[in-house]
Amino acid sequence: MRSADKIVPLPGKLVELPPYVVEEPLTPPWRYATIPGVEVVARCPDTFTRQLIQRQYRLHELLKILVPEDLTVIRDLPRYYVFYHAENQPPVNLDIVTSIEKQEQSAAESGRLNRRSEPNVQVGFMPNFRFWDEDSLAIFFVVDPVADNRDGITLSAGYVRYLLETRTPMLPRWYIEGLMELYASVDMTEPPLQTSLDVMAATNSLTGPVGPKDEIKLAPTNWIGGEVTANLRQNVKAKPNILPLAQVITPPPQGERDAAFEVIWRAESALFIRWALDPGRKHPNKGQLAEQPAVNGVPPRKAALWDFVRRSRVEPATETVFKECFGLSYAEVTEQMQNYLQSALTETITLRSPRAIAVPPINLRDATAGEVGRIKGELSRLEVNYVRELYPDLTPRYLEQARRSLRSAYDKGDRDPQLLASLGLCETDAGQDDAALPFLRAAVEAGVVRPSAYFELARLEFAKLTAERPDYRPTPDEIAPILALLAKARTQSPKIPAVYELYTTILIRSNVALRPKALANLDEAVRLFPRRVRLLQLVAILQAMNSNFDVAKQLIVQALLYSADPAQRQKLSELRAAIAKDETGL
Repeated sequence: MRSADKIVPLPGKLVELPPYVVEEPLTPPWRYATIPGVEVVARCPDTFTRQLIQRQYRLHELLKILVPEDLTVIRDLPRYYVFYHAENQPPVNLDIVTSIEKQEQSAAESGRLNRRSEPNVQVGFMPNFRFWDEDSLAIFFVVDPVADNRDGITLSAGYVRYLLETRTPMLPRWYIEGLMELYASVDMTEPPLQTSLDVMAATNSLTGPVGPKDEIKLAPTNWIGGEVTANLRQNVKAKPNILPLAQVITPPPQGERDAAFEVIWRAESALFIRWALDPGRKHPNKGQLAEQPAVNGVPPRKAALWDFVRRSRVEPATETVFKECFGLSYAEVTEQMQNYLQSALTETITLRSPRAIAVPPINLRDATAGEVGRIKGELSRLEVNYVRELYPDLTPRYLEQARRSLRSAYDKGDRDPQLLASLGLCETDAGQDDAALPFLRAAVEAGVVRPSAYFELARLEFAKLTAERPDYRPTPDEIAPILALLAKARTQSPKIPAVYELYTTILIRSNVALRPKALANLDEAVRLFPRRVRLLQLVAILQAMNSNFDVAKQLIVQALLYSADPAQRQKLSELRAAIAKDETGL
């Protein structure tokens, strides 16, 4: 499944689509740059390209003040950026406008939009969008320093959530939701892009240009709604009831939580994280925190929080583990949070980087045709499912655009493994598995670092093996090369849950006895994705098939803990009963 930070179009509103380019002029030339973890192709003045790269780099470094790098997703592939200048942005194709209006009118006539008037739709291209899939991320940015971008540049909440939710082993849910609640109060905006006139004005001012600050600010907390927050700020002696921290860290199963609990749980998760991150000041009369001596630039409560989160990913978050990290019990921290809430409601805190942020050198040069085709083609490929979701009639156009960009490099002789992988993945996205196979095989033979390429090739090879024989049990020799592809995917980042689901499905289908290595792989799957209900269900079936009934039953209990869907919970309960029946032989 592919995702994007997106604006859902409404009738009569502006519809923003990814860029759609039929043919581009030869000038100005595309420019290329790379820094660690980043590849850029740009068609805008170099001064803007450098500023955008610098700001994006700094924003990711500033985010580390809030959440360490090892608690966000780790990708072997770099982030791809495509920068356009507003003057070079392609116009909206009139056929696209007609297609959208036709779809809107069809929806109106079917009653889905509750209206029968002529569609009032304005179509434009997105000025700044991120698209991603399992292991790739591409950012599209239109530079318009005159009309736009006067409020500065920051990282969207949707992007930060993506960084957290795709990390493996999976982060605790309280940490993700609490951090996202807290992120709404974070100010880490980088300055707007500067034109030459801006630079001259700053240089000629009395104070001179102001350099960037390596810090972020957290605004006062909003506690479960504006009215409640306002009342608490007026009544400084009020101490609202909060949940025991034990219920925040280990909440009831999703099926046993109502909406009111969710609100207070998210608010208190954010309060706990803020309490741990707050460097503290000496105002004991306001119930604030004492000053903390930092260790290697990291205050001890912040270090304790991150240590506790790291351990909670791989072991139960017990109070014993909590005490080992914080030196305090759940009850003691709950009391401190109760006292801290009033200052959190009224005070802004500043979190500083332990060291100065230094942007690596940015060396721009003319891009090769292969670099442009590979990076723009990957961006176009990632756009397709977004368009398919909102305006399916436009999908063939955007799919053809992706193919055109990728093929332009391939037809000129480029055989970069990443290009081959993108070509193969583009065809699997389109449902053209036969066309995908030669590209995926070539990419894998070239040693591509792209876990989704290995997964898709394994999926296609397994489908070929079993397509015409629904009851056939593949032999160990037949599945060995397919399992080898999945093994290679497991060595690359990010870890993809579908890899482990296919691995488990193959073992179930072949009905082979589990050896120690296979058992270790299943343990790894559960450790990496402890809330992935379908994966837990598959592993439980396989464990039961190998008479590991206690393990299987525990996995069903774990799956029920994270499943909120009644139909899914019913199937899990039926599976648990079937496993118990197999265990007793009745």
